[in-house]
Amino acid sequence: MSLTLGHSLRLEHKLVITVKPPAPPPWSMVEAFKEGDIRCAFPKRSIADFERMPLEDRLETVDRANAVFRFAYTRGEDQYGREAGYYKIPLLRDYNVDIEDIQVRISRRQYLRATCILEGAGRLQRIVRAIPYSQIRKDILGYLSCEGVNPEDAVIVGIDRGGRVPALVVKEALGHHVAYFLKVDQGGGAISEERLDDMARRGALKGKRVLFIDSTVDSGRQISALEPYFDDAGWKEKLGHTGWVVVGSNENGETLSNHLNINWGVDPDKTFEDDPLLMGVDYADGSHTRVKPAPSKIASEIRKALREVPQGYVLDLTEIRNAMHGMTDEQGASEAVARITSTRGWRRALLAYERNGRQPEQIAEFPKRASNGVYRKVLAVIGTGSSCDLSYSEAEYVALALAPRYFFHVGTPMGNPGQLIRAVHDHGFRPSDLTLFQPGYTQPENPADTTEERGHLTHYAGETKMEFRQKLVESASVVLALGGGNGTLAEAMLALYAGKPLIVVRGYGAVGRYFASSKRFRSMNNLHLVDSVQAAVAKAVELHDKMKNEGQQG
Repeated sequence: MSLTLGHSLRLEHKLVITVKPPAPPPWSMVEAFKEGDIRCAFPKRSIADFERMPLEDRLETVDRANAVFRFAYTRGEDQYGREAGYYKIPLLRDYNVDIEDIQVRISRRQYLRATCILEGAGRLQRIVRAIPYSQIRKDILGYLSCEGVNPEDAVIVGIDRGGRVPALVVKEALGHHVAYFLKVDQGGGAISEERLDDMARRGALKGKRVLFIDSTVDSGRQISALEPYFDDAGWKEKLGHTGWVVVGSNENGETLSNHLNINWGVDPDKTFEDDPLLMGVDYADGSHTRVKPAPSKIASEIRKALREVPQGYVLDLTEIRNAMHGMTDEQGASEAVARITSTRGWRRALLAYERNGRQPEQIAEFPKRASNGVYRKVLAVIGTGSSCDLSYSEAEYVALALAPRYFFHVGTPMGNPGQLIRAVHDHGFRPSDLTLFQPGYTQPENPADTTEERGHLTHYAGETKMEFRQKLVESASVVLALGGGNGTLAEAMLALYAGKPLIVVRGYGAVGRYFASSKRFRSMNNLHLVDSVQAAVAKAVELHDKMKNEGQQG
């Protein structure tokens, strides 16, 4: 399934919730190695008494431990661009599936925990742990049972090259010790008769149901290439097989002739990509039906990571609250901020900023006022409310450059966010372009949750200060920090561990100084450190355009 999804659910009071498209998971293991994204924040442990369990129980235990990796996680938003609900969507390769039928609404706690695990696990572990071994086993055994074939009377034959890694997966799922491989020239409709003669001499297929394993079975060309040999009476007598089937994923969820459709749990086009760095073999020179060894460190390390999963090595997530810095709830966020603000690093950042202050940037050229775009997201602008060190010209630049792409959400009419409010007012934007969030306990008795003030909307949310900050962050697609101290730190932390893109200007406020000096946070993929307000605007434009392109591709 392409995970660029989107649809709407109509609820009471004419509230429309749109399930936001989740970002396509980075499914390539080879790219993960090339980009150095194979680190895992969690230690591994072996499941107790694993070797004493029957194979079926082992695989079910492994799959339960890795269930979080078999979903994409996303948020909903209402017609005002505010966050409205959290969802998980099973990973399927089926373009005919109705997303509304398979999505599952989850709590904010579940969403934050899942996204933190995916972020901390790294790309390689995320991919290898998404494969549902027990379900693959059940599907294949179900097929064999319907055909009246005992599992021990099946033989695995991987179709080179794309079937190399999937054959390894099936081998582990069935508990087989041997797998064979056969190169199929799908374009030319041929296979190596020399290889078939060798299998015949060895009796590899005699009395066996042949399970040909390939990553994808969309056009069925590999089936057409195999039929003239494996359905031919002469070859059937020579090889001695009792029947055959191609096991692989179909993009429309269909089952073709001589085909068993399988959900690999990953995107097979990318995870099982036809790359010698992954498969460990390459095409033989001048041949369409033979391969040659092409060993590589990447192929070896990927196979090691793959085998660890069905062998019972799971990620130890007992310290997940610590990994999330307590950001699963309001109390945890407060504790996390308390820990950071008690460190020397934070005190140094505060002191340095108080001593040195900040010189506003000189804006050389202002963007022209542009009409608002159709595809607009929400930008939460956070920063110090006790004082203002964002110049009016900088605020104008932010407003004019980003208004065509974003609605603005701010949490205070004072300080730096207040400066942005003034710039928006002065340039005659519509009230719906900017929403001022205010704590729920400050709301007048009668007005609705959202009211229109002079030049902007005011939205009341949260019964505590931390819950109010949480609602502000949840409402946004991107968060931009412009200076700030303890309060901004709380909002920035909420953004980081909710998986929100957070843009921070280095050296701007204690927040900018602290994040720039912290190795722990600089390694987070959703923290974007930039050198100036103008660079922050450029990054916000880049993030918007990326989200737009992903939405259009879906």
